[in-house]
Amino acid sequence: MVIPFLSILFENQPYVAEPVPFQLSAEGIEQNFSYYITRIIENYGKANALLFVSIAVIFITLFKNGFKYFANYFTAPIRTGVERDLRNSIYDKILKLPLSYYNEARKGDVISR
Repeated sequence: MVIPFLSILFENQPYVAEPVPFQLSAEGIEQNFSYYITRIIENYGKANALLFVSIAVIFITLFKNGFKYFANYFTAPIRTGVERDLRNSIYDKILKLPLSYYNEARKGDVISR
C-alpha cells in the first residue's frame, strides 16, 4: 500500500504505455495500476495522482473492514449455535449417566465417556 505513495512522491513511478490484458496475478494488477497512475499523472499532475491513490487506499480499507464486519456478523449465530449444541449434548450425556458412575470416576472421565 505504501509503494504507490512513495513512487509518486519520489518520482520513481514507472512509465507504462499500454495496459496489459487482464490477469488475476499480482504482476498484472500492478502493471495495470501503474498504467492508470501514469495516465492520471500525465493528465492531471502528480498532486492529483497522489490524491487519487490516497482516496483509493481509503476506499479499499473501508471495503475490507466492511466485509470483515459482515462476515463476523453472519457467522456469529452459526458459531454460537454450534457451541449451544455441544453444551446441550454434553449436558444430556451427563444426565443420562448413572449416579454410581460419579462415585467411581474422575472428573475427566465424565466427559470422555
